[in-house]
Amino acid sequence: MKNTFFHPQSFFSPPNTLSLLNLFSGFLSLLMAARGDYHAAAWLIPLAMLWDSLDGNVARMFKMSSQFGRELDSLADMVSFVAAPPFLMFQIFAHESGVWLLPIAFFYLMAGTYRLARFNIKPPVAQYFEGLPSPAAAMLLALLVIAQLKNRWFNFEQFEFVVVCSLLTISFLMVSKIRYPKLTAVKFAEWKFFYLGTFLFSGVVLVAFGGVAAALAVLFSFLAGSPIYAASVHAVDAQPAESLGPTV
Repeated sequence: MKNTFFHPQSFFSPPNTLSLLNLFSGFLSLLMAARGDYHAAAWLIPLAMLWDSLDGNVARMFKMSSQFGRELDSLADMVSFVAAPPFLMFQIFAHESGVWLLPIAFFYLMAGTYRLARFNIKPPVAQYFEGLPSPAAAMLLALLVIAQLKNRWFNFEQFEFVVVCSLLTISFLMVSKIRYPKLTAVKFAEWKFFYLGTFLFSGVVLVAFGGVAAALAVLFSFLAGSPIYAASVHAVDAQPAESLGPTV
């Protein structure tokens, strides 16, 4: 009798394996945060984002896109980019802040879950994401922790304030309807000044503070430039993506 519930070849296909690596990285991030190794926990989130960025490209390359892969990727994203970041932040400040930080961390979890659910029920669009993608949101928080551990820009109370503001702001951006462009859809000729400005800004930050701070500068430029991009393409009709891409 044919087993209709489990297909090993499909489950362990290259794109699904990458999604599972994404899931494993997010799971390890949770474990490291629980152990108090915040540096490792934070770095595991960008690693998860690496696997997440590869699975959709590999699926398209080998023509292996499927609804199963889309759902698997979404569940992996739930762990790595929606659950792991607020858990890390809560662990860092739990001993000093008590339970009052819990609703803020849960607000991020709720917003990220809503973001993924909304994405899953809509057909993919070629030009943009609606709302801040959860991997970018998680990357921003992870790099913030890594940069603070390296550079010690803030004292404990100041960093706590920065984290709370970041969690709340990012949560609202994820559930917003702001159009965040897919880089492959942005025409360089039309946005060369933005690219040049971002390159110069991140270059200065790189020299002054290092690579992690430079990556943060790029992400902040993306956040600042997206509303301008959204206004410029508001009248352009959304075109469906060619295939099922990675879930964000």
